[in-house]
Amino acid sequence: MAHFLAFIKEKEAKLRNCYAETIHLESDEFVTMILLDSDFLIEFFMRSYRRALIIDDDPIFTQSGLGFLGIDIQDDLYLEENQLPLVILSELLDLAKTATSNGDIYEGISIMTVVHSWFSDHIYLQSIVAEDLIAVQFSKAKHLLDLIILCLHSLQPPPLFDRTERFYRSLLIFEAMHVYPVKYFNDYVIIMSCFLVTPEDADLLIQNGIIGLGDSEKLSIVFRSLIKDCVKRSGFQYAKLVEASQSYRKLPTHGWMATLWQKHLNNPWAIISVVAAVILLLLTITQTVCSIIAL
Repeated sequence: MAHFLAFIKEKEAKLRNCYAETIHLESDEFVTMILLDSDFLIEFFMRSYRRALIIDDDPIFTQSGLGFLGIDIQDDLYLEENQLPLVILSELLDLAKTATSNGDIYEGISIMTVVHSWFSDHIYLQSIVAEDLIAVQFSKAKHLLDLIILCLHSLQPPPLFDRTERFYRSLLIFEAMHVYPVKYFNDYVIIMSCFLVTPEDADLLIQNGIIGLGDSEKLSIVFRSLIKDCVKRSGFQYAKLVEASQSYRKLPTHGWMATLWQKHLNNPWAIISVVAAVILLLLTITQTVCSIIAL
C-alpha cells in the first residue's frame, strides 16, 4: 500500500491540475482518495474482463452480467464529476503487475484491454471490432468519458435503451462544457428528434433496431427530454443529410410511393388485395381488347 501511495504522491501536482476546480483536501487525503478510487475502477474493469475474479455473493457482478449494485455503478461511471485521469489508471495497473506474485492474472492485460471489453459488453458499441481504434484514441483521452466521445466520433452511436438515456445526457452535458471540433451527440440527438415526428416514426426505428426502446410513446418522451440539453449551431454535421432528405421529399413520386406503402401496403393481406386487384384489372383490360379485336 505504501508503495502505491508514494507513487501517487509523486503525481499529485499533475493530478490536481487535471481538475478545473481547486480540490480542498490535504495532500494525504487527496492521495488516499485517488488511490481508493483508482483501485476500485481497476478492480471493477478487471472483474468485468476476467469472470474468474468474481466472488460468491458479489453485489456488483454475477457470472451472467451486472448485479443490482453494478448497474448503479455503471450509470455513475458516465458522470463527469466521477472521472479519473486514464493515465493514472494505466500506470497503477502497470505498477500492480510488478508488485504482485500472481502475474498470471494480469497476463495480456492493460487498461486499454479492459476498457475495450467494457465498451463492447456494456455500452452496446457493436461496431467496435478491434482494439486498434481505442489504442489510437487512448493517447488523446483524458478520462473514460472523454475516451467514449473520441471513439464514438468515428463510430455509429449505440442503440438507445432504457438506461442509456442517462448515459446520453452525460455525454451531451460533457460535450457542451468542452471544446470538440464536432458536437457529435448534440447533433445526433437533434437529427433523431427530427426523425421522430409521429409514433409511426418511432415504430419504424424500433423495428429496424436503431432504437432499443420498445415503447414508441416513451421514445418520443426520451428525445423531447434530451433535446432540452441541445444547442442549435452552425456546422451541424448532418446538414447535408437534411438537405438531401428535403430534396427527396420534393419529388411527388416519392411521396406517392411512401403513401402507398404506409397506408395501402402495410400488411400482407393488403398487399395480396392490391395484387389481386391489379390482376383483375389486367384481365378485364385483356378481355376488353380481345372483344374489340373480335368485332
